[in-house]
Order: sequence, then structure tokens, then C-alpha cells
Amino acid sequence: MFLSEKIDEVVIFLNFLAVDIRQVLFQITNILGHEFEMMEQLESTNGLHMEKQVLRDQQLVQGSCVGLYFINRTEWLIVDHACSAYSFIWVPLYDTLGPNAVKYILNHASIHAVFGVPQTLDTLLKFLSEIPSVRLIVVVGGVDNQIPTLPSTTGLEVISYSKLLSQELASLQPFCPPKPDDIATIMYTSGTTGTPKGVVLTHANLIVNVAGATYGIIVSFRSDHLKLLEDMTVLKPTIFCSVPRLYNKLYAGFTLNISGKKSSPMWDRLVFNKIKATLGGRVRYMVSGASPLSPEVMDFLRVCFGCQAVEGHGMTQTSCVISNMDEHDFLSGHIGAPNPACEIKLVDVPEMNYTTDDQPYPRGEICIRGPQLYFKATIKIIRREAIDEDGWLHTGDIGLWKKNIFKLAQGEYKAPEKIENVYATSKFIAQNFVYGDSLNSSLVAVVSVEQEMLKVWAAAQGIKYEDLQQLCTNQRVRAAVLADVDDVGRAAQSEFSMQLERSYGRVLVEQT
Repeated sequence: MFLSEKIDEVVIFLNFLAVDIRQVLFQITNILGHEFEMMEQLESTNGLHMEKQVLRDQQLVQGSCVGLYFINRTEWLIVDHACSAYSFIWVPLYDTLGPNAVKYILNHASIHAVFGVPQTLDTLLKFLSEIPSVRLIVVVGGVDNQIPTLPSTTGLEVISYSKLLSQELASLQPFCPPKPDDIATIMYTSGTTGTPKGVVLTHANLIVNVAGATYGIIVSFRSDHLKLLEDMTVLKPTIFCSVPRLYNKLYAGFTLNISGKKSSPMWDRLVFNKIKATLGGRVRYMVSGASPLSPEVMDFLRVCFGCQAVEGHGMTQTSCVISNMDEHDFLSGHIGAPNPACEIKLVDVPEMNYTTDDQPYPRGEICIRGPQLYFKATIKIIRREAIDEDGWLHTGDIGLWKKNIFKLAQGEYKAPEKIENVYATSKFIAQNFVYGDSLNSSLVAVVSVEQEMLKVWAAAQGIKYEDLQQLCTNQRVRAAVLADVDDVGRAAQSEFSMQLERSYGRVLVEQT
């Protein structure tokens, strides 16, 4: 889709869609078994126009917010582009944030229409009276006779997506494209504490991040992520982008399978070909992002897949890419050079002993400035304290300059004190310490037990022991403490809009 020779035409997200597709508006590939179904101009255009007509009937004006409350599928892209075509603002609603967070976002962004699926509709119906701004809910994949009819007094209409598309187009509404500085989307992130934070991105913010691209790919997907590897063997992609969690699973699976076997060129070739086949056998370029990838896994990917593998760093507030490795960079353990669309500097963090005078490498908080930064207008959604008076965004991540490369020292930040405070409410916990490593996806916690409470519980359960250490090593005791900690974690998750990850193990230590 990227045409560098026509990049001057691409000033808004809608043009980005239209530049490369004049006769066919766009094609979306949807995998059905091993068949590929193409959606061409008539169907996709009808989708855009019908959504405009229905939204217009609900008296939505340009600049109104439309929520998308479902995972990746064809209709997600159509709604996305319909919003761009008619100057609506699209707001993704992530079910991983929990229902309370969704309710907060609906009210905070004053969302007027929501596109969802039957499962998310059930969630919305539970707090309809608490989201007064919502006037329309469109159910994707729903059966018409199973769509609930709400009383007219609610002022809310619920309609299936198929019924929306089947309505007669009495009069096609012309596109009313936005200006480059108009808001394209509001992306809500979980934040380190409290409620989700809204990042407001303009069309210009989104376009500047792809302005230097010279080629692109057609993205294919199916709704069932469990069949990803099956899709890879059918699609045989040449470019593969993923996150360290998946790459780590590939690494762990294959290293376990071949450990202990003697080295042999012939067997190496067979093993590597088997590894390549898991992703279709044609991958020539791999990209990792979202969190740090260990150098060992990076080198494993390069050797086993026989291709270039690169890593980058980015965040929602910068419209994604901050830095990325060069195509011909074969080093590992760093995140490359700054994106040409932004500036990067490090700022001292004395309370954490990071300074730009550190030797041998300057260290500090990563700060970003440039046209890709999120919306700069003063509206209620945005939190401005992260950007200083000189326009630098303070990311909260720690990095270091290493000769001519830029290395990320700290990944996504989770507030351990908040998790510790939640776990401290467990009746069995006196003190606890939560620790995370940026190269691992889970946290670990060390807990100190509340002696008297644990002894009372043990007596009630008829558990005999000689001392507290023996009591703490009892499997029934460990299971009870773990279950209670998990219970308070789950209860707090809905309240704080934060995913409390279950650690691989918790260590009970004697209270002194």
C-alpha cells in the first residue's frame, strides 16, 4: 500500500487508503479454511456508506467518537476506514482492560456509537444506564432474531451489522474527509496506576510514521488466533512481525527438542528447514516489538530462519515507532537508531542513579520530540504533564547510548507498589515484594506470612507442624495462601483496570 512517489498526496489516513487503490477501494483477505475470500470495491464501499447513513440517522456529527469493541476481523477495518472517510474518531475498546475500564472509556471519550460482537454486547447491556452518551450499538456476527430490542425510552438502538448492510442506499453520502490536524483516534492505554489514559492521535501523527516506507504487504488474518501457525503454512509470508512472547515460545520449543543431540551439517539443515516450515518456509524478514527480545533469541531467529531479524521500540503516544534496527544491522541486544520522524534525547534521573554522564555509556529517561507525538490541543481527554515546555515527551523508559546504537534498558513499566498493595490485603500476607524482569512476561512475588492468621487457619484444618518454617513448606498451606492471593488479585483487577499476572511461583518466608 505504501507508494513513496505519491507520498505528498498522503496527508490524511483516508488518502493513505485511497492512493494505492483507485479502481478497487481496498482488499481485505479473510481466511476460510484454505480458501481466500476477496472483498472488492462494491461491498466495501457499501459498508462505508451504510455506516455513514446509520450514524447520520443517529445525529452523529463530524468529530463524534465511535467505539470498536471486538478483536481483529474484516469489519474492524471497514469501520475504521468509514470513520476516516466521514471524519469520525475511532476508539478501540480492549476487553483485556476489563468491563469497568470499558465503561470508563465510553464515558470519558463521550462515545456515541459502538461496534461490537455478541459477547461484548452482553457486557454493554450490563451497564447501559451508566453510559448515557451511547445511542447506537451495532453487533457484528450477530443473528438478527437474537438481537435484543430495547425500550424506546432508553434512547438506544441495537442493530446487527448484516442488517445495517442490507438497508437500501437511498442516497449515497459523499465522503467528508478530515484535515491532517483533525483527530483520527483516541488510544487508551492501561497506565501504570488508576484509570486508562487516553492518547489522542491526529491523521498527521499516523501518516508521518509511514512516510518513509517504500513498500508494504497485504495483511491476512483469521479470527481464531489458535490457528496462527496453520495460517502461516498456507500463506507462506515473507515478512513476519510478532512480539517476544511468541518468539520465546519458538525458541523454547525447538531448543528443548534438539538439546543433547550431536551437531551434524546434514541434521542441522533438516532441523532448520523444519523450523522454517513452521512459518511457511519463505520468511526473509522478521520484526520484534512491544517488549525487549533477548540477544539469545534474536540470534536464534537469524540462524534458524536464515534471514534478517530486527527489533524496535515504540509507544502509543508516539504513533508507534521511536527507533528500529537498520535492515543490514546484524548486532543484537539493542533497538537501533531513532526514527527519522523524531528526535531522541536522554534526561538524567538522579533518584534512580541514571545520568548522561555515566560511563562507559550515558543513561537516562528516553525523551521524544517530533511530528508523530500525540495531539497537542487542550481537551479533556489528554494528559499533558508528560510533555515539557520544549515539546519533549518523557516516556518513563530508561535507555542508554552505546556508541552508534540505542539500547532499551527498561521495558513497559508496571507499578509494583500497586500490586504489592493489592496482595497486602490478603489475610495471610504480612509483607510482600513484587519483582519483574523486562525479558520475562510474568512477575514474581516474595511474600511474608501473617503468623497468627496462618496458625489459626492451620489449626482449623488439622495441620500439624513443629515450627513456622515447616508450616510454610506444607503444600496445603502454600495452596491456601496462593488461592487467597489470587482471589484478592482478581477482585482488584476489575476495580483498578490492571492485569495482575499470576507469577510462576511465590516463595513463603518466615516472618521475623
